[in-house]
Amino acid sequence: MKLSTALKFLLSLSLAGIIFYFVFKNVKWAEFVEQLEHVNYWWVLLSIIIATLSHILRAFRWRLMLKPLGHNVSLRRLFYALMSGYLANLVFPRLGEVTRCGVLKKTNNVPISMSFGTVVIERLLDLVILLSMVILDLILEFDKVFEFFKEAVRWEQRGFDIIHVFIVVAAVISLGILSVYSIRRLLKREFSNALMIKISLKVKDLMNGLLSIRTVQNPGLFILTSLGIWVCYFLMSYVIFFSVKETSGLSIGAGLSILAAAGIAMATPVQGGIGAYHFLVSQVLILYGIGVEVSKFFAFLLHTSQVVFILSVGGVCMIIASFISKKRPIQ
Repeated sequence: MKLSTALKFLLSLSLAGIIFYFVFKNVKWAEFVEQLEHVNYWWVLLSIIIATLSHILRAFRWRLMLKPLGHNVSLRRLFYALMSGYLANLVFPRLGEVTRCGVLKKTNNVPISMSFGTVVIERLLDLVILLSMVILDLILEFDKVFEFFKEAVRWEQRGFDIIHVFIVVAAVISLGILSVYSIRRLLKREFSNALMIKISLKVKDLMNGLLSIRTVQNPGLFILTSLGIWVCYFLMSYVIFFSVKETSGLSIGAGLSILAAAGIAMATPVQGGIGAYHFLVSQVLILYGIGVEVSKFFAFLLHTSQVVFILSVGGVCMIIASFISKKRPIQ
């Protein structure tokens, strides 16, 4: 492992640990353990089953993107690669994207640069859907979301007004435009030496992967699958409300807020969203009138159930994938 990689790992792990510590520093763990005895684990099991369905749908969508590129990979092997990637994300943020492509390279000889292009498109699509969920949540639950935002940035203490917001938005847009312009100039350069030719071929594979969404043979099924993934994400968080007495009466709007908070937390540069997930989800529940201790307990229960699932299923999938030979027929 390179020194820079090790430092990044330690930095993200330290950040996760610091956030987790501050979220749970005042928790009485004896009471926490006692609360576990009152959980209805059938609802937790249902949440895990729905999560499994979301992963199957994601593997199926990936198959739709790879098929037009000449790689007819079985759903089973794509699931192995996908779950191996989720397992890797628990070790190092964003390592999962590379890992799942590496596993697919081993099992089906799909060029990493090409499969990575499809993964980038996946992430961009997920980002668009997540932003749509956040906007929908903002519309339906405006009062509670805005209250959470004000508390998070200490709006009243810092004296924010519309001018400050406008400046921040303008700065972000300007930075985005500058980045796009810089990338375009970089791509316009002509490469002549052997190394640059090799790189350009890799870029070509990557671009083919990025453009795979344009060649999907069944766009309707692709869109339906994408929506199905996020419906599952919503349901896996919502049904677990019923596993804890205090959260069993929460509305669908609360479930949507949890989905938005969880999505943002999982995008943070920490292993598996640890710390950030617990903070954001618990803070959202507090806004819906749930006690601090119960809110933290619920966030811990929801996150831990999914981590245990990924550790077990992802571990098995990675082991199976390691024994698959490229020469074996697709199964």
